[in-house]
Amino acid sequence: MNNFLQYSYTALHATISYSYVTLIARGKANIMAKKKGNKKKGAGQERTALKTSKKMEKAMKKELGGSGDRDIEEFIAELERKDAALVTITVTASSAPSPRSYATLCVHPSKEELILFGGEYFNGQTTQLYNDLFFFNVAKNEWRKVSCPTSPLPRSSHQMAVLERDNEGQVYVFGGEFTSPNGNQFHHYNDLWLLHLSSNQWEKIAAKGGPSARSGHRMVAYKRKLFVFGGFYDNGAVVRFFDDLHIFDLDKMSWTKVAPGTNMTPPPRSGFPFFVREDTAYLYGGFAKSKKKGEAEKSVVYDDLWSLNLTNSMWTQLKKHVQGPGTPSPRSSTAMAVVSKRRAILFGGVRDVDNDDDLVSEALGDAYVLQLDSFNWFPFAVHPKKASSSCSTQCSATESKAYAAIASEDSEGEEEEEEKPSIPLGHATTTADGNVEAGKEALSPQLQGAPPHLNDAVVEVCTAASNSTAAPSAAVFSPCSRHSTLLACQGNQLY
Repeated sequence: MNNFLQYSYTALHATISYSYVTLIARGKANIMAKKKGNKKKGAGQERTALKTSKKMEKAMKKELGGSGDRDIEEFIAELERKDAALVTITVTASSAPSPRSYATLCVHPSKEELILFGGEYFNGQTTQLYNDLFFFNVAKNEWRKVSCPTSPLPRSSHQMAVLERDNEGQVYVFGGEFTSPNGNQFHHYNDLWLLHLSSNQWEKIAAKGGPSARSGHRMVAYKRKLFVFGGFYDNGAVVRFFDDLHIFDLDKMSWTKVAPGTNMTPPPRSGFPFFVREDTAYLYGGFAKSKKKGEAEKSVVYDDLWSLNLTNSMWTQLKKHVQGPGTPSPRSSTAMAVVSKRRAILFGGVRDVDNDDDLVSEALGDAYVLQLDSFNWFPFAVHPKKASSSCSTQCSATESKAYAAIASEDSEGEEEEEEKPSIPLGHATTTADGNVEAGKEALSPQLQGAPPHLNDAVVEVCTAASNSTAAPSAAVFSPCSRHSTLLACQGNQLY
């Protein structure tokens, strides 16, 4: 399956398998290096910043004109003319989407399909933006591309949410950014689009009072509402990070900005996981720039965990810091998705650190399980149990597949034990009820030949204590380090 690394895992009571979509991402330093701005503090400062921004934009346009570079608005106008030339909807069989990052992936609400839209590709010199729409048929392992008139313009770092409404599947896209080919200019969107899955037709929703133009934000769907939080705005002169929460009511077709109230809210940030389980949304990590009076501007990489009650829009800070043995390090642009009733998986991301006025970025390739009832973290690694002796075809480095076994759905009525801190660091398997069984050896031979059969592997969950020096097995199967990976759970599959 081109561009896919697939993992399948099963346990005593149920089966869940998962596969990772491999989308090549460009360097994080390129996109993060542009985030230099002051934290928004008040209406007066906001107006001053806006005036300063407009003056700087005018100055930049004069400079661009003198250098011969095209203004970014000219690029966008040209894209609009090309879009207007399309008159019919076409659906064609397609190969896998081209390499890209900052795209969006979601699950079709009524079919065994995945939906991918937009993104960007940086080849080291120029940036290419996309607004192509793809559908992946899980059962047939086939892609198809849909082209239609009046589509959202090319963008990246946007958000997409899907739900069933009015007896049809609907996909909503909000915001994002367009980057000039040379990467020197940025245009942020604040438009809201609706894709009717019954007709493959896009519709632009005209609703006032929505979030300001931004990218790097997050959006989730709950019942008949869309929730948008955070993000940033960068016009090349001024950068602002947001901590505002907006709700779009699909019945009233109107936006509402949620007042902060007296409760704590997450600090401004972008590039964080934001996912829904039942009537709660969870937020972890993210990136921002902050500046305190009298101090130099600093990058902030968060490792906090928050929950948002979707019935009353109230935030709760679950953990101020989650650092410690067996927990993920501070990061942004990580992927996270719910895989069972009480469990979510986190993979990869990037850690940005200021170093002598330069932003140093480190891509991550580790993975963790978050227990959604106790909010404890457990690192895990996928190890092949054995290779099939009947396979003779050698796997390539980019297309190798491994399969893993892990407990899936939690058994009804069973209570899960808390992690015992006295257990030393080692390898353990996850039981069917979600508990960690320490002291068992995990099988981890090197993968030979073609991928092993489904379920011919185990997942190691490392339980940790600070006084342990044991190291996990070297034969770990996982995608290489990366950020902005896309995860989407469809039926018993996590892609």
